[in-house]
Amino acid sequence: MNRLKNKGFFFGICFFLSFVPLFPEQYSVAVARILTSAFESGSPETIIPSLLAAANEITTPAEKKQLLAALAGYEERIGFLGEASQHFAQAAFADPEGRDDSLILDAARCALACNDISQAEGFVRAVLLTCFDEKILTRARVYSAWIQLASAADRDSAISLIKAYTQQPAYSDYAPGLLFTLWWSDNDKKAKDDLIRLYPESPEAAIINGNMELAPVSFWYLMERKQESPFPQTAIQIAEVPGKVTDIQTVPEQPASAGPEAEKSDMWQQVGFFRSRENSEDLVRKLQSLGFKPFIRTTTRPSGTVYYQVLVPEDASHSTGARLKNAGFECFLVFE
Repeated sequence: MNRLKNKGFFFGICFFLSFVPLFPEQYSVAVARILTSAFESGSPETIIPSLLAAANEITTPAEKKQLLAALAGYEERIGFLGEASQHFAQAAFADPEGRDDSLILDAARCALACNDISQAEGFVRAVLLTCFDEKILTRARVYSAWIQLASAADRDSAISLIKAYTQQPAYSDYAPGLLFTLWWSDNDKKAKDDLIRLYPESPEAAIINGNMELAPVSFWYLMERKQESPFPQTAIQIAEVPGKVTDIQTVPEQPASAGPEAEKSDMWQQVGFFRSRENSEDLVRKLQSLGFKPFIRTTTRPSGTVYYQVLVPEDASHSTGARLKNAGFECFLVFE
């Protein structure tokens, strides 16, 4: 995906992601050799099958765990969140000596990121019921609160719980993310002020200050944002002409106005989210050259900043996301 010029790009669930670094010293000699060989190809189409095959062949539990965790970390980086959740879970149970609750929570994080709330809740519940490590339990409680908020089953209770966590020293490692959640989901201006004052160097503060952009990852975008519509009052559409992009037109908010494919769909794949109109148009051109039918819709934040959202209507067979990923684009599903 195109990145913003002179801006950071921050994923919505990265407040405390613990991606598995692919450094040889983290692994046994055998696993390091497998990783080095697999990543020399540089392509997900070859890296993932290679690591899966190696994981199936390894008989040493500790090495199988290392390899599956590395594979899951890579899949999470490139947006294959369902697969990452599955492989983190497999890594968690790879060693018969005992499960790794930290990896189970990694699996929960990925499940939540791809909106599989039920699966995420199951992983977190398992940790909460049987784990005795207070540090891991603290993380699990934070995840549980986010799951509750994402499910919208009891929004007020989730918000109250998150507020309580921000006041407890035990949750200080998660405070920037929790404060950001309160601002994003509940328009909590005190949380916003506390975040900027107490954690001025955090990525969350950088987002609020406009120095970093929130990447299009489903976790935050699938949560209701209080007092702000998730979509703008107007949108812009790229008029398609063979070989080039011509005029940009203002159209009504409803995606049906964006073209015949949008009329048939109530869901779309978001491929880009930019502050730069030029960057969004560049992405549209690339998508059009590959046969996709993208359009652009504007989002205006409370600060007055306008963002440009690049959407591709999902087709009847629900294969658009896979086709976009196969073409090298990160994307996630959004609904009206």
